[in-house]
Amino acid sequence: MNSKNYTIETFFPTSIYTCDNVCVDMLEDIEASAIKVREEYGCHRNGSLFVDSSHTTASFHLKKIAPFDTLSEVIKEHVVNYATELGYDLTVSDLHMCNIWFNFSGRGDFNFPHAHAGCDFSGAFYVKTMEENTLIVYDTLAMMGQYHDTHRNTPLGEQSVHYPLHPGRLMLWRSNTIHATPCQFLPGEKLVVSFNIQIKRNYDD
Repeated sequence: MNSKNYTIETFFPTSIYTCDNVCVDMLEDIEASAIKVREEYGCHRNGSLFVDSSHTTASFHLKKIAPFDTLSEVIKEHVVNYATELGYDLTVSDLHMCNIWFNFSGRGDFNFPHAHAGCDFSGAFYVKTMEENTLIVYDTLAMMGQYHDTHRNTPLGEQSVHYPLHPGRLMLWRSNTIHATPCQFLPGEKLVVSFNIQIKRNYDD
């Protein structure tokens, strides 16, 4: 069939909210505070989280510590923007910051593909990064082995997207979005703040 007397429509998109130059005046303070928290609470890494992370050591405390408390409120304002585009009618007071943590990483470090359970929105704020670093976002069904690999790349057949990173970039997505950090090959330190946000239930504070 050579004639193109057909249409192809796309539905149910995976969406990524990106905003640059967020809290750039706070980057040095965030880094200094992260270093202090790392010294006080420690960091942890394992076979699937191959970065120095405060996720298991301080993620429930960080939102109450300056300047992460201010950053948390800014992030929630952006979540309202994103949620509005998705069709929600929310305000900042409708959102609960479940947890927020930071990851320090360097040459040879990476994160395997994963999603965040038990929340509505997740994301990352980049404080410090090398030019080579990216965030990879995956097609969930492709990651589950539901597709055969295509013979060539087309916009309709993309199974992953690489986002460039730089300081002050905030990224948000629905929490079931599979994402990963590829291995960093060059020397240098990256600092990213990650978080999970939930639409408030009656029992959230």
